[in-house]
Amino acid sequence: MTRNRDLVLIRKLCGLGLPAQTLAPSLLPALRQVIPAHSAAVFWVDERFEMTGLYAERLLPPDQMARYYDKHYQQPVTGFPRAFGTRAAAADPVSVCKFTKREQHSDYFRAVLSRLDAYQILYGVLRGPGGPFGQLSIYRGERDPEFGRRDQDALRGLLRYLSIADIFFRYAAEDIELCGETIPRGSTVIVSLLAANRDPERFANPDTLDLHRTARGHLSFGHGIHQCLGQQLARIEMRAGFEGLLRRFPTLQLAVPAGEVRLRTDMNIYGVHELPVTWQ
Repeated sequence: MTRNRDLVLIRKLCGLGLPAQTLAPSLLPALRQVIPAHSAAVFWVDERFEMTGLYAERLLPPDQMARYYDKHYQQPVTGFPRAFGTRAAAADPVSVCKFTKREQHSDYFRAVLSRLDAYQILYGVLRGPGGPFGQLSIYRGERDPEFGRRDQDALRGLLRYLSIADIFFRYAAEDIELCGETIPRGSTVIVSLLAANRDPERFANPDTLDLHRTARGHLSFGHGIHQCLGQQLARIEMRAGFEGLLRRFPTLQLAVPAGEVRLRTDMNIYGVHELPVTWQ
């Protein structure tokens, strides 16, 4: 029952029509109920895979973060842009890293990961209409169980299922042959990420959230380099708003059953028509 309630909460959060950056503080704790872990983080990147934003439930002190950027960020192997690029180029958006005893003796592990108790990490590459735009990292400690196939399949399933946007418009830069049809250069192409993620030829029982399925090839976050230019401002605004609201009304809860909350299904970015709440 708890797991189902967590999945309903995740779906509702992703149906609010908010930018992904503003959802992180509320979404990560719910995700960690589905995939048990002590903490998680979301990283946003640009088209060069340089980190442009970060929300982490555990974060190093400012002086240690400064040393990380100065000494480790651009390392050829462990540096963030290179490591993210490797994960983004893989066919599977989900991967696991468990650090060996030898790796645990490296300066990078001792200075950064060990302080975060990040002895194993479950990665999920986030994709938008223009391609990879970020990474979800879920952390477990030295004494925690290993991330197994069930955890990886759960993350793949969530990435596929939680499509919060639908229609996007693109233009053919050249003649393209697709499924026996020619799309002429300059034509407008209407792309539905939601339909792609619910394609019965790609996913069996596509309307079912099955965390044990292999959901490789989903387009929940599209493909390419596009991302929201106002992401950092929106993230700050929503974090301040959510924290202030819950601090002022700690008993805030839905005033109607979750199933009665009407979603704005007639818009490209989903949300709710109204959200009745109550508090004591």
